[in-house]
Amino acid sequence: MAECFSNTAIFEMAYERKVARERVRNIADILLEHLLKLIVFPESVHADHWKNEVFSFIENVNKITVKPNNQRLRGHEIFDILIGEPLGSGRNNEPDGDKVLRNIMYLKFKYKEENAIDIDVNSLTDRLTNFYKDFANKTSVREVSVDEIADLVEKFIKGGVAK
Repeated sequence: MAECFSNTAIFEMAYERKVARERVRNIADILLEHLLKLIVFPESVHADHWKNEVFSFIENVNKITVKPNNQRLRGHEIFDILIGEPLGSGRNNEPDGDKVLRNIMYLKFKYKEENAIDIDVNSLTDRLTNFYKDFANKTSVREVSVDEIADLVEKFIKGGVAK
């Protein structure tokens, strides 16, 4: 009987667009910080934890739908909130390398005990842009599978931006 009810719309969680956007916004800064930590401190004992957190944050954004009829947020909305707002500048809200660099410098200061690697900021900025665009475009059309999310995260981590 419970299975019958769980397949009905009454058990699906959809938000007003404004609330849905705010839920994504609440994840944006912490997601960015964890993505950067994975790149700046690849040998950290905390790397697996950070990777799991990134996966969870992405999965949370992936599950968000909008009233009516459980619509998905648009790709440009997700992109703008996740990376455009914290790092963006210019017409298309593309990430600004200087803002990425400031975030990296902050992390290196915060985690002094870690062995940070030198980063090619332009390459990392491109990598962040591609990661967020890829995810935003996919999740705006449909709920992305757990395996796809894992693949996106692994692809981002293995992308290589060391100088």
